[in-house]
Amino acid sequence: RRRHTRSLCDWSSDVCSSDLYGKLTPKDTFGILNTVDFGNSNDLVTRYRHQFSATSSGGILFLQKSATGDNNTVGMIDQSTRWGKLRLDTEWSLTGGDNAGGDGKRMQVTYADKHFNYGLTYMDVSPKFHISDGLVFFNDIRGPILTTEYNAEWRKGAIRRFGTGVGMGQLWHYDGSTFLRGLDMGTYLETRTDWGIMFHLGLFTYDGQNDNTYTLNITRNVSNRFRQWGLMVQSGV
Repeated sequence: RRRHTRSLCDWSSDVCSSDLYGKLTPKDTFGILNTVDFGNSNDLVTRYRHQFSATSSGGILFLQKSATGDNNTVGMIDQSTRWGKLRLDTEWSLTGGDNAGGDGKRMQVTYADKHFNYGLTYMDVSPKFHISDGLVFFNDIRGPILTTEYNAEWRKGAIRRFGTGVGMGQLWHYDGSTFLRGLDMGTYLETRTDWGIMFHLGLFTYDGQNDNTYTLNITRNVSNRFRQWGLMVQSGV
């Protein structure tokens, strides 16, 4: 059993933070973080995870923010399981409190081979899903996202590394209208002479508005981060 306790207080601003984390058993880990801004707010985060096997684990997360005008509670359960090259990850979260309610769900199936990776993700975030102590990019959305990638490296030849990938998504609002539709493409090439060339293309429509970007990035000395230089050009709407 390994446990660590730490506390930090800034009495000039009446803010105090403490945490406790470690292992209960070789298969059970936990963490607790509590931050108090005396007279204003209290933020609590707790996390527990259990390792069922070498390729399967699951856990729970609890968040509580107590502040004037912002009382927010979040509970989440998640799991990750792998069978050889196939992997399944799921999350289910519930929110409650001021201006919050509903749930958020995510299920992702991935298949990873030597050079190819495939992924299918389904997202479902209700309109009133809200986390005060977290970042939720969008709510009121549901739908699938499909990705595929190819990566390879060679010991000989002019090309040292190559990768390319495509992602496609179609998300709807809860009322049935389209929120997002589009695709994301990227290609990366690394030469034996230590040049890196990356091209990225994003073609999306958000709520009927176009969001298109084109990016070209050229880097010299990609294997030496202390002597790198490069050029990036980006355009779009």
